[in-house]
Amino acid sequence: MSRSLTKLVVQPARRIAALLERYRRGDRLRIYIARDVIAISRTRGRFRTELREKAVIPLPSTPHDSARNISEALRALTAWLHDRPHLGPVEWIIGSDHVRYLTLPWDEQLSSKAFCHTLAKALLSRQIDGNDTTFSSALLRLAPVSYGHPRLAAWIPDRVVHTLLAFSNGCGWRTTKITPVLAVVWDSFFDHFRKGEGVLALIEGERLYRASYDRGNIVELTVRPFRNTDRRFPHSDVDFVFPANSVEGLGSKALKVQGMVSGDDLHMAYALCGVL
Repeated sequence: MSRSLTKLVVQPARRIAALLERYRRGDRLRIYIARDVIAISRTRGRFRTELREKAVIPLPSTPHDSARNISEALRALTAWLHDRPHLGPVEWIIGSDHVRYLTLPWDEQLSSKAFCHTLAKALLSRQIDGNDTTFSSALLRLAPVSYGHPRLAAWIPDRVVHTLLAFSNGCGWRTTKITPVLAVVWDSFFDHFRKGEGVLALIEGERLYRASYDRGNIVELTVRPFRNTDRRFPHSDVDFVFPANSVEGLGSKALKVQGMVSGDDLHMAYALCGVL
């Protein structure tokens, strides 16, 4: 083989190898945004994931305003990144303060996104004040449709999504996902839910979400107040609880996250869920 042909073969191979090495070794950020806190995990490696850094940053107390809260979160994130430059991908996890969940009752038209959008908007209008513009313009995320079962929908205000995308673009990041927190936990532990019936309890701050499921489908979602001072879980009829170390005595009900250690802030569980 001539030198020129060898060069033509070797150079693309080296570029491919360099890209694969960058893909394998590049850092990735996962950022969970709640109303009063952000949690960040930085990992490296695709096949053997290494947890390189984790942080929880409290946010200033603000009114329940998604736009203002997201701005505060991004200011805190910018300060945290000052000595930690990042040029890799990022995944955003949206806390329930910025998401409205709905279960759409079964209908043969649930396979149509347009129908689901119309139905979700009608149901949402019953829940919010007519002057509340937070969710009047929002992006709809749908769980897979299953015959005979309700379909879960999540509304994320479009200004939240657009703000996060603009921030990522300004930093030179590639946004891989913008995901509601319930979907992150559900997808990570799906093997626990896909065969039987039961209830998943998801604790976020002072809220407790009860997701009733039937063979991998969420059929009902309710929210109740939760007191962090309750060290014993007050709901005996649930099958799984997340985060695992939110209360004591859960035993096999606890859904554990790799990378969480004793003393970690509970919000960290959402930034680490499914990472390792």
